[in-house]
Amino acid sequence: GRRLVTVLGPGGAGKTRLAVETAAAACDEYPDGVWFVDLAPVTDPDLVPVAVAGALGLRPEPGRPVLETIVEFATKRRFLLVLDTCDAHPGATASLARRLLSGSDGAQLLATSREPLSLPGEVVWRIPPMALDEAVDLLLDRATAARGGRAPDTVPLRQLAERLEGLPLALELAAARLRVLSATELVARLEDVMSTLDGGVSTVDDAAATRHNTMHAAVTWSYRTLTPRAARLLRWLSVFAGRVDLATVEWLMDEDPLGAVSVLVDKSLILAEPTPSGTRYRVLDPIRAYATRRLAEDGEAETARNRHAAWAVHAVERAYLGTDRRPVTLSMYSFDPLADEIRAALRWSATQGSGRQGLRIAAGLDQWWRERGLAREARLWLVRLYERIAATGEQVPPAELATVYHMHAQHALVDGEHAEALNYLRRAESAARRTGDTGLLVRVRCGRGGYLRGTGELDEAERFCRGLVEWAQHHGVAADALSAVYCLAELRWRRGALDEAAELLAAARPLEAARPAERGRRTVDVLLGLVALGRGDLVAAHEHLAAGLRSRVGYGFHSRARETIDAFGVRCALAGDYLTAARLFGAAQSVGTGVGASSLASYWSTWQTTVRAELGDATFDVAYAEGSRLS
Repeated sequence: GRRLVTVLGPGGAGKTRLAVETAAAACDEYPDGVWFVDLAPVTDPDLVPVAVAGALGLRPEPGRPVLETIVEFATKRRFLLVLDTCDAHPGATASLARRLLSGSDGAQLLATSREPLSLPGEVVWRIPPMALDEAVDLLLDRATAARGGRAPDTVPLRQLAERLEGLPLALELAAARLRVLSATELVARLEDVMSTLDGGVSTVDDAAATRHNTMHAAVTWSYRTLTPRAARLLRWLSVFAGRVDLATVEWLMDEDPLGAVSVLVDKSLILAEPTPSGTRYRVLDPIRAYATRRLAEDGEAETARNRHAAWAVHAVERAYLGTDRRPVTLSMYSFDPLADEIRAALRWSATQGSGRQGLRIAAGLDQWWRERGLAREARLWLVRLYERIAATGEQVPPAELATVYHMHAQHALVDGEHAEALNYLRRAESAARRTGDTGLLVRVRCGRGGYLRGTGELDEAERFCRGLVEWAQHHGVAADALSAVYCLAELRWRRGALDEAAELLAAARPLEAARPAERGRRTVDVLLGLVALGRGDLVAAHEHLAAGLRSRVGYGFHSRARETIDAFGVRCALAGDYLTAARLFGAAQSVGTGVGASSLASYWSTWQTTVRAELGDATFDVAYAEGSRLS
């Protein structure tokens, strides 16, 4: 086999235990023995050979370098030498390994470290975090032993294992805490991982013996070897909630981070994870907790978190642009990977950061909140941000307020909170009027039509939308009234005025195509599909609905996709295929779980009742359930 194998991993990953167990299993293969040397207590690099010689039972010879004595000993012997904690003195350990391997054909080395020795022929094996099921088993076993044979609750153990990211030392410490806390209570306290796991245990930084006793000591062991740039990068990476790419790190630090990133990866303080879209870097939760504490101690927390919030604004705005910085069709999928970072940035903005910056982040995700069934969460964030702004006196331009208030109203409408929606529609209109921006005023006033439709005031909604569309055309901002056109066309379709609805939609198609934030929804095609259904033209309906569904699924508009699948159900019912219709209604319900009420809910409900009557309750329910499993 290979003559030098280095086991790499962060503090607490179980490197020493793995090396010892591997060596014990291989004892019979080495006629001259298996030897173990812990380099952690060695206080000076020059004493590394002395420690190895002592482990091998060799005595220093006067006037002769200890390393020569070791090499001579190894020349005609076949043995395995385990060098533990090589990162304590990486340079001296690498020199010893180089001399030993070149001077002996029978010596083999198994090293544990948090960074490679970087020698020719070295095989580096990064110890991965424990698999989740394995971590749960370990936690259950240790916790049961710590509780005198009484097994803890099993359900929260999985949550606990997930939070500790498979680090054996963290799991062992957590199991010990389960003597005095339930698993549920321990999970609730893991916001400060270090304090929770290390409570009551000494964390003296310079005591090598404690490095296997506390998470703080285990991470400090690596942290103190970092260059200032690498240490600063680790601290600042703690503000991220999840994985990041190199471009994000570069944006955060405002400098080329590659060298510092390489150091952190080599020392196993961050993980480099290949993905189809490139390498992503991740800090394990226990190490992030340590870095967060260091960030605060160094007085950098406010600066770093403000920078993270600014990055969140940048990341959200970037979703609207292509690589050439020109607008592209907006995809909801662009926002999904940002969810955890967005929440972290909003939490900071709403408590200690800039409320205005938080509003920009929330507004950038306008449609995403509703498409993912998160309108209520968005409203809660907005209220907290309003409170932050009121407390700090921060000024927000009227144009930004108008946009945010309009968005808030849309969220409230989806949640059926009509009074709240009207309140924020009025605020949005007032703010928009103060800007003198006619297009903005039209865009926020479009929300009034949706509100009137939602409250069942259909005559007033139709009158309002028609008047707004005409007013916008007269003032040269027809494209900004697109939502009012959609609403008016839907209202005319409801009343059987199919030709007028089709004419409105045909005129709206080029406006929709010119608006990147709207065109992915293909609302014109879906409404034309409904018009075709009203006319009994199932072929045209299929073509329009298929175009709409492909686009909505392709760009991640989940609630809109639900409407389109429901429309396909109606199309099948009109064709007499009631079983498929029932399955599609079930599939739509599954796709749209939690996405809020649709303005067409009563229409879908009527058709579901019709299909149920045709099939009978039992057959309908079976087909509906089958459909719910399709998605």
